[in-house]
Amino acid sequence: MSAIGLFALSSAGAASAAQPTAGAEPAGRYIASQPEGVRSSGHAVSPSGVDPAAIYCDGASCHGVDPVAARSSVDGYPCIVNAFTPAGAELSTPRGHVELLYSPHCHSNWARISGAAPGTRLWVQNWDNAVQEQFIAPGQHSAHTAMVNGRVSARAGLASRYTAWY
Repeated sequence: MSAIGLFALSSAGAASAAQPTAGAEPAGRYIASQPEGVRSSGHAVSPSGVDPAAIYCDGASCHGVDPVAARSSVDGYPCIVNAFTPAGAELSTPRGHVELLYSPHCHSNWARISGAAPGTRLWVQNWDNAVQEQFIAPGQHSAHTAMVNGRVSARAGLASRYTAWY
């Protein structure tokens, strides 16, 4: 997880400020948001709140975009803010721990893996059969895919093992 500058919190974790209000999102694991005005790269956004270096997208327009570099074209929030893994949308195998993530701001999904060996293939697929994949780079043990449209169900996996559709 640290390879992409994010960390997960359990829905009962101590850092509850990163979690949405009760009933706002399904139960799952949440990603802590960055401090106000700071992108995950550490660059400050402009006073107007528009980040000229970010890619703005929503749903289908997020296809192929890195979730760390993207912001919502609807509300301007980074796609990673309040992103979560739906309960049961993760898979532990000897090849790594896979999670399907969903962004409520960007209406998109992506996959993340940790504890993996270099060369492992990670993928995310949505119901429209849009697929993004990522291979673990030499010297790395974690990675994430680019996004797919999250307005339809999606699943994540590696090789022939995958999560259920969410």
